[in-house]
Amino acid sequence: MPEQSLEEILGTPPGSASAQDLARLSRRDLLRVFAAAPAPRIETLAGEYSAVILPVGVFAPLASFFTHTFFGPGRWRGKAFRTCAPNQGEGYNLFSPRGSVPGQAPSRTRRFSTTIAPSRFDGRPSLCMDYSPYNRFLVHSMKDEIRQVGEHLFLGLGTMAAGGGVLNPAPFALFGEPEAWHGPSER
Repeated sequence: MPEQSLEEILGTPPGSASAQDLARLSRRDLLRVFAAAPAPRIETLAGEYSAVILPVGVFAPLASFFTHTFFGPGRWRGKAFRTCAPNQGEGYNLFSPRGSVPGQAPSRTRRFSTTIAPSRFDGRPSLCMDYSPYNRFLVHSMKDEIRQVGEHLFLGLGTMAAGGGVLNPAPFALFGEPEAWHGPSER
């Protein structure tokens, strides 16, 4: 199959694409977008980003249930990033507390380290996130990768050993203008 540009796969220029545009794609097309998109520079992702699980694939309901029920202390709503050294960074996930009151601060937990490294999917550079330095049990095996679709739109593929690893990635989108980095709730 001939390679297609991001615009051809998305059906819209990448600079104007949205998380909703990604959510309309099939699983196959999301993987094609990931393959066609470049890795962001590690400095590009800075601050707290909104996120959404992309509802594709036969295991999408299970991935959504796990993420919103067991992964953290509430409903998953984003990720945060900062650069610590050349090609090294860190981050955490954001969760709306269960039964939250409007305006209540999110929980900032489920830390990870970041680096630009070869993708486990296609060998090309990706922003790779490793949860093992900070987490135990199922989350210890989590590894995510991110590619940049537009200025404020990123496509991620999340994997966990118990969910099939790279054979069964869970796609998600990070989007919008980032908010300031606050730091994780726990150290």
